[in-house]
Amino acid sequence: MSAMPNAHALVVGIADYAFAPTLPATRDADDMAELLADPAFCGYPARNVVHLADAGATGAAIRRALTDLAAQANTKSTVVIFFSGHGGRVDSGPHAGEYLVPVDGDPASDATIGRRVRRPPSCAQHAAAGDAGSPASLRQPTIST
Repeated sequence: MSAMPNAHALVVGIADYAFAPTLPATRDADDMAELLADPAFCGYPARNVVHLADAGATGAAIRRALTDLAAQANTKSTVVIFFSGHGGRVDSGPHAGEYLVPVDGDPASDATIGRRVRRPPSCAQHAAAGDAGSPASLRQPTIST
């Protein structure tokens, strides 16, 4: 029996990009997926932890996994979305915003760069940017399509 039967996660780890510089190989996404599904730690049901890595983390696969996650989760669910890979920011113009880049995303192409995230989706992003942030300062993230 899982400790958290109504917990769901999407874990994405990309190092080997098609159009962007390759990132150093790490196990952060692998470790996160294992930790979430480990009954001794987080206890998410293994079937509820979707792990997309490198070539499997296409824009279409990530969007499909997000759609599936939204269909499976409810207001009482615990949900984690973890992304390890390239991201970026466009400061001005019609595509201004922050982006998560899928493995097949081309930073030079507006059509494939990814989906714009209007608010940082986690305290971890604040911490990575040197701003610890507080839960009160975070808003529900929205992803444009």
